[in-house]
Amino acid sequence: MNNTLAYSTIFKLRKLFSTFGLPDTLVSDNGPPFASTEFKSFLLNNGIRHLTIAPYHPASNGAAENAVKTVKQALIKANYERQNLDIFLSRFLLDYRNTQHSITNQSPAEAMFGRRLKCRFDLLMPEKNLSIERSQAKQIQNYGGKPRESVSGDKVLVKEYSIPNKSTWEEGTIISKVGNVMYEVESSRDGKSKKRHSDQIKNQVIMGSEPSDENSTDRFNNKQDKIDFSVKNEENENDNNKDIDALIEETPARYNLRPRKNV
Repeated sequence: MNNTLAYSTIFKLRKLFSTFGLPDTLVSDNGPPFASTEFKSFLLNNGIRHLTIAPYHPASNGAAENAVKTVKQALIKANYERQNLDIFLSRFLLDYRNTQHSITNQSPAEAMFGRRLKCRFDLLMPEKNLSIERSQAKQIQNYGGKPRESVSGDKVLVKEYSIPNKSTWEEGTIISKVGNVMYEVESSRDGKSKKRHSDQIKNQVIMGSEPSDENSTDRFNNKQDKIDFSVKNEENENDNNKDIDALIEETPARYNLRPRKNV
């Protein structure tokens, strides 16, 4: 594309949609062509939901960013090896679209067309019947993390970018969830509504608060049990030391032993 005008963007999207059909959702950044009235009208007329990423957080559109990075790395390698870029790109895209994805266990071609693209190595690719759910569950198990979930009304800390080249944390309230990891947050400072990624949100911790649920009560009781156990161990150790001291004092008198003199 020679420019990033809304008209040129719509023209390119029409060609893609004529080949692959209309998508349910289109994810983009907050660039001028995507915020224009013409572009919004184009998506509305075609029944496409438009979802924009959080400002200053390109990782929200990670799938597109990762695809661009992969193609760029391949083109840099081809240019370094002085290969024909058109031929190299065609071969690379064929291999890329025929390679199984680590999460879906499907190639992009299978996900889009329901079949593999025939190539010279087609017979060497083994068939795998692992499901998406098993792969995702294994990733969660290996990572050992916990789901980041916030509900409407939660008091949180959100990143603010009002100061150029600097981000700060400010208090806010969750209004609603607008995507898998995207939230609409109301700022406590100015009352404005802002869109933020879950990476840009932290749950507030109120110090000195009493346990509010069964889990926190159990954690409090467990901690108290540990303290009581430690105190009992210390008392037992003191009693044992007293018994040992008494035994040492009684030993010379019982066996008629005299303290040894230093030689």
